[in-house]
Amino acid sequence: MSYYHHLIKSAVVPAYGPLTTAWIAATSETDTTIIGALNTLETDLTTYGLTAKIKALYPMVGGTAAKHKFNFMDARDLDAAFRLTFNGGWTHASTGATPNGTNAYANTYLNPFNYGQNDFSFGCYLRTTASYGCYIGALATYRNYLLPIGTIYYAQINSSNYASAGITSAQTTKLHIISRTTSATASTYINGTLLFNDNVVSDGKTNRNMYIGALNGSGAEYFSSNEQAFTFIADGLSPTDVTNLTNTVQAFQTTLSRNV
Repeated sequence: MSYYHHLIKSAVVPAYGPLTTAWIAATSETDTTIIGALNTLETDLTTYGLTAKIKALYPMVGGTAAKHKFNFMDARDLDAAFRLTFNGGWTHASTGATPNGTNAYANTYLNPFNYGQNDFSFGCYLRTTASYGCYIGALATYRNYLLPIGTIYYAQINSSNYASAGITSAQTTKLHIISRTTSATASTYINGTLLFNDNVVSDGKTNRNMYIGALNGSGAEYFSSNEQAFTFIADGLSPTDVTNLTNTVQAFQTTLSRNV
């Protein structure tokens, strides 16, 4: 009888994917809404063939720096696992992580120099538009950044030159992505819609760690104060990949009641 009872109890224990399970172990998260959202995120990434492409993914859930720092793709507390180190003043909440706009940044420890010059992408889900847009990037001779400022959007990926396009206030939140899959051009998207192809040739790889909340130039600079609720760095994404990732992220944010 007790053995039978044990089998019944075991049968109702939720089964989570390996990434979600590792993240739970790292963070000690118990909130079932958050865990469910992460597990669905993992399932969707696997279904769309994105798991192998994404090197770092920060879902910014749990409401504390201790939880926001972990890379969902490799939830070890190590620089080599691209775990974030937060510097300066940050506000951590259930809706995401907000830098103070003056000295706050997070080091991802991921250096684009170690990846393909023409096979790279990154992006973030931006919930507010207080200043300097959606920062994730590195500045060197060859640069990587997404930088909407006011009504102009600047973007670069493994290039010494930048491209820009005009934007409206309605285009400054949600999911921002830049992806390069060829040497000739890179594409910038807002919430899955192509904003522009930059037509700027890649001419070298950035050799500095990617920062979140600021750019890594001569130290941290160009500080943002916008709340980020999802940030990723990956191999180059096709237009179909971008659509699938956008749908995945939107579903994730909706489940957590923080979509914008």
